[in-house]
Amino acid sequence: MIPMDIRLRPASIDDLPAITEIRNYYIINTHITFDVEPYQPEQLVSWFSKHSDGKRYRLVVACHSPTGVLAYACIQRIV
Repeated sequence: MIPMDIRLRPASIDDLPAITEIRNYYIINTHITFDVEPYQPEQLVSWFSKHSDGKRYRLVVACHSPTGVLAYACIQRIV
């Protein structure tokens, strides 16, 4: 059952461990990413900073209380 009280908000640095956990799940269990090694949250601080400065590229999280961060999404330039 999908909780109905999910809210979207800009991600904060406190969300980085949960974002990293979500990202690592897909690195370890699927082939939908070109990453091959899981990350530690501190390895993603620079990436996070590029998406949380209020400019063009944004990072948002979907949250549910008391579960916490359920998902994240970001927009970024593809080079």
